[in-house]
Amino acid sequence: MRRMRGAAVVAAIAAAVAAAGAQGQVTAPEKFFGHQLGADRMLARWDRIVEYYKLLEKESGRLKVIDMGPSTMGNPFLLLVVSSPANLAKLEEVRQINAKLSDPRGIPEAEIKKLTADGKAVVVQSFGLHATEVAAAQTAPEFIYELASRQDADTQRVLDNVISIMIPCFNPDGQIMVADWYKKYVGTEY
Repeated sequence: MRRMRGAAVVAAIAAAVAAAGAQGQVTAPEKFFGHQLGADRMLARWDRIVEYYKLLEKESGRLKVIDMGPSTMGNPFLLLVVSSPANLAKLEEVRQINAKLSDPRGIPEAEIKKLTADGKAVVVQSFGLHATEVAAAQTAPEFIYELASRQDADTQRVLDNVISIMIPCFNPDGQIMVADWYKKYVGTEY
């Protein structure tokens, strides 16, 4: 009996260490950017934000970065998909389920119930439309980091049941222009 309890304790400790280690493998925004996003007199530029998303994609397994093509000025226009690794592996299947459910006419009731049970909620969220509204593009990396790194049961439940599609910045060119202008003039009368 003691051996079983001892083995259970060792297993629990190993699981806690593994969870802590997994969380530690995902680079925090503050470490990557060298400052807390949203800090006074600091503004991360879009190209660095893109680098950060690509790093999170490599480190977390919960993020898929899709470059939808270059902006007018040649910058990456990104779409981010955040979910559990299992859901990310079956995005096409979930897309097909949602396509069927979008117009269920002619689909038998039993199949609709199965599709509903097999499908996932899909949420689309955008963070920044106007370049001078800088908070949204600065907030997105923090939000994505939380979903990519947290190990708690609530986050895992969301990742298992929801596919989040995020557009972190609708205007990469403008975000770069504003960040460059700000860096040039911060601390001056302008």
